[in-house]
Amino acid sequence: MDLSHTTELEVPWNRAMEAPFTRLLLHDGDVNGKVRFHNLDIWHCVHLGVGKSWIAGGAMELQKLIPESNVDKRLATMSRCYKEFCKREHLTPVIGKIDAFTFGGPGKERNGAWNKACVTSNLMLFMEDFCRQHAEQIQDDKALRVFVPAYGTQQLNRFMRGLYEGDVFIPSATARCLCASLYSWLRAYCFLAHDSFEKGVAAYPMLPKLHAVHEIGHLMRHQATLSNFVVNPAVHSCSVDEDMVGRCACISRGVSPQKIPQRTLERYLCHIQILWARA
Repeated sequence: MDLSHTTELEVPWNRAMEAPFTRLLLHDGDVNGKVRFHNLDIWHCVHLGVGKSWIAGGAMELQKLIPESNVDKRLATMSRCYKEFCKREHLTPVIGKIDAFTFGGPGKERNGAWNKACVTSNLMLFMEDFCRQHAEQIQDDKALRVFVPAYGTQQLNRFMRGLYEGDVFIPSATARCLCASLYSWLRAYCFLAHDSFEKGVAAYPMLPKLHAVHEIGHLMRHQATLSNFVVNPAVHSCSVDEDMVGRCACISRGVSPQKIPQRTLERYLCHIQILWARA
């Protein structure tokens, strides 16, 4: 990453496969400028990537803190706690219940079975709240099987919260603190991945998106050494675009099939007018 501005790197496409954005439009003319035109999406990398495997592995460890006789009963209790948390925090649960299949299923690799990014966000916040309620038990964990997931969850939430609360340009001092939290979570993930491998447990897979998240943090640290401000990685996220598409899709399913384009646009404009008036 540090040498990407001075050392020519092989591009991951041939001339026929190059996107028109760098082939036809203006872009950075410096070394590797075409490669830097494409940015990583932190929202996809975490909420629809490593965040799901982190939650699945961590939840299956944290559920052991619940005083029930078996896994199914403990997860049922966790499910009730999750719904109560969402109600208290005014969040939409999205998923109806939490069970073993939510985290991959018995005997399978631990990974999130949901496909909505907001579920990852909700469960990350819920796990942090759950850890606060069981803080004493977590601190007494000598094997670090529960302590590390609890600590890592707090660090990743701190990083993501800092990005979404920040402006387009984040002060370098703040960016360094956020990167420290991200790197702490990455170390926790790698520790648990190694520990799971040693124990023969299929959890914390080393996904390619883990490398992408590390690259985002490394770029932020590199920018912090060059300037007083860092570009917020969240500006490259497509979460807002996907939310708009999802809302239009939801509206289109509730109008007459004969006038879908017209009615969808009309209702969408009505929603925009309501939000504008409330603001």
